[in-house]
Amino acid sequence: MIFWILAMIYGFFISVQFISLQGGIYGLVRILFAFPILLALYAYTNNINDVKHFSGYAVIFFAIASLSLPLQFLTGPIPWFPAEAERAGFVRFSSLIGSLTSIGVIVGSYMTLSQKTVKYQYIWLSIIVVCAVISLSKAAIANIGIALTILILLNIKSISKTIITLILVCGSFIALYSSVDQISNRVNAVLTSFGVSVGNERIINYDYSFRESAFDRLTKLPLDNYNKLSGLGTNAVYLTGAGFGMASTALVPEADSLAIMAHNQYAESITVFGWLIGVLINILIISFAFIILRKYLRTKERFYLTLFAAYSIFLINSIFANGTIYQPSSATIFYIAMFVACSTDGRSYKNLHYSNKYR
Repeated sequence: MIFWILAMIYGFFISVQFISLQGGIYGLVRILFAFPILLALYAYTNNINDVKHFSGYAVIFFAIASLSLPLQFLTGPIPWFPAEAERAGFVRFSSLIGSLTSIGVIVGSYMTLSQKTVKYQYIWLSIIVVCAVISLSKAAIANIGIALTILILLNIKSISKTIITLILVCGSFIALYSSVDQISNRVNAVLTSFGVSVGNERIINYDYSFRESAFDRLTKLPLDNYNKLSGLGTNAVYLTGAGFGMASTALVPEADSLAIMAHNQYAESITVFGWLIGVLINILIISFAFIILRKYLRTKERFYLTLFAAYSIFLINSIFANGTIYQPSSATIFYIAMFVACSTDGRSYKNLHYSNKYR
């Protein structure tokens, strides 16, 4: 945790070398906006059951916040949300979850985290799935498929309960898809990006295909972002980074944006913090997954396996998305993983009845 705070402060000082002081302050505040989540974990969790409950509340909050997206079908765009856009002839809304892409790149993690952390799982899953598929996000469809597969595997020993949950979730979705045009049209619009013909003349597919979009996020966009460092007047910037103005992370005002969006968290870390600190940050981000998996193998505590799966989805999506370590919805998953990975454990974990092990 100390390293993380120092890295963010370092990012601020590097930022003011290339952008305005105001932009550096704004960027620091934005990138640490979700940091109180980690502090709350340290302040209010004493044992593994507390962490499960915390995770369950996060899932419930995500589901309720997701409802702010379909709410705009009735109210129109909410002005203080990030700006809306258009895809395939339909308005694409932001939400309390965050920017246009936020719900798509993190929905799979929350679906997976719902495993054994919330009561009435099918209700929260249904809300999350429906809101995600109508978001016009291609990533949402892929993530939902991945998460449902993982949930089946996690419940392979109680497959009957899993089947019932899936029937309830799928039934809720099919009922809405069949009866609400706003939903069916938006789902069909996203399916066209996967090359699925839906025979709807209203849907105009001028978007990149899913394959093209993913390939750009792996190659062109990160490289374009990295190449912008060459225009900052010093070769040292490759080692030090150029701060929060890079990668168009929405961390700074538009006037302080130095480069286009990288659409890749790992590339973003390199351009923002440089090779010296950025590589360490990326290693830290990835290492949490291995630490959590090791805890599961040692203790056989199922929550660790659930968190490992949810965090793995986060890591995969970070290849294709910016800002996953600071957008509140994705940062929540990140900070839960950081907290669990950095907390002490021992044989007493098997009993789930010890005090202050997480402090």
